[in-house]
Amino acid sequence: MRRLARETTLDDEALAYAVTTNSYVDRVNDDNALAVRLGINGVPAALVGPEHDDFGEFLRNAEPVVGAVPYDWMARAIDRALSGESPLARSARCSNPSS
Repeated sequence: MRRLARETTLDDEALAYAVTTNSYVDRVNDDNALAVRLGINGVPAALVGPEHDDFGEFLRNAEPVVGAVPYDWMARAIDRALSGESPLARSARCSNPSS
């Protein structure tokens, strides 16, 4: 691992310390829990949604795109975000035909 760190210009001593002391284990676990709540279960992954100043609001309206998806799939997700059509809005309309 140290050799790999040096080859990628990472500080090999800092990496070794972080790994041996579990310095970031809580942060990694928190990020993993957030990913699970957002429906992200693999990599690569992206959240695509309308721009918003409030990160929580962005997360509520973003569409998770998980995996190495085809270009057209990602383009459609971006088109939905630009048009303001979130996946949540679509599912609400489907479950409530009067709206």
